[in-house]
Amino acid sequence: DDRKRVMEIGKRRAQGKRVPSAYEARVVTKNGDTRYCEFAITSISYKGEYAVMGSVRDITERKRMEEELKESEEKYRSLFESSPEAIAIVDLDGTVLDCNSTAVKLSGLPKEHIVGKQFTELGLLNKKDIPHLMELFFQKVSGKNVGIIETEIRIGGEIRHIEIFPALLKRDNEVYAVQIIIRDITERRRAEEALQKSEEKYRTLVQDAIEGIYRTTVKGDILETNPALAHMLGYSKEEFEKLNAAAIYKDPKMREMFVQKLQKHGTVKDFEVEYVG
Repeated sequence: DDRKRVMEIGKRRAQGKRVPSAYEARVVTKNGDTRYCEFAITSISYKGEYAVMGSVRDITERKRMEEELKESEEKYRSLFESSPEAIAIVDLDGTVLDCNSTAVKLSGLPKEHIVGKQFTELGLLNKKDIPHLMELFFQKVSGKNVGIIETEIRIGGEIRHIEIFPALLKRDNEVYAVQIIIRDITERRRAEEALQKSEEKYRTLVQDAIEGIYRTTVKGDILETNPALAHMLGYSKEEFEKLNAAAIYKDPKMREMFVQKLQKHGTVKDFEVEYVG
C-alpha cells in the first residue's frame, strides 16, 4: 500500500502536479524489519535535467510512542465511560471539560448543560457549601492534600450525599486539570443513620431495664453493663465493668460451662447460676 502511494506521489511530481513536500511511509530493511520513515522531497534541476532531492528520517520510535499514547488514551476513555463512579474533568478555574455517563445520570442534567460550566454553577450544590468547596478546590490545585471531601447535592428536590476524590492531571509535569471522582453514598449514610437510631434504642432499653443486663467477651472482659445489674451485685457501673465475668460467679466452672454451651448452640436458655456480690 505504501509503495503504491509513494510511486503515485513521484509520478504526480514528475508531471508537475502539486504533491506534499513531506510524507510518511513504511520501509523494509535488509533483515526484514519494518521501519517508519518521513520523506522530505523537493524537485530540482540537475545538470539541466529534472531531478529530485530528498531526505529520509527514521520516525519508528516516534510512531511507537504515538501508538502507545493512542492506546493509553483509548483505554482511559473506555474506563472513563464505563466507570460505575461519576467522573468529571475540570480545568484549573473549575470549569467542567468533560464528564462520563454516570455523572450525567447522577446529576440528572444533559451533558451539554454540564460541560463548559463551572461546577459551582450547575445548581447541584448547597449555596452555603460553595465557598468552602472552592477553597478546597484551589488548595488541591496548588498541590495540597485535601483528602476525601463529603458534601451534599440536590437533585430534583432530593438531597444526595456524595464523596469527592480529587486528583491532579499533569502534562509535561505541569498541572492542567483536576479529575474528580464522585461517589453517591446516600444509601450508606441512610444505613448508618438507621444503625445509629437502632443502637440508641438498644442502649435506652438496656440502661432503663429493671433486669440485669451485661455483655462480655469470650474471655470474660466486661464490655457493658446496665445500672440494674451493678446495683444488684453491690457495685457501681464503673467498678463492675473493670471486673472479669468469672469473678461474679460463685462457682467459676459454671462460667466455663456457660461459654461452652454458647459456642456450641449459639444461644443459651434457662441456665441457672449463682452470682456473688
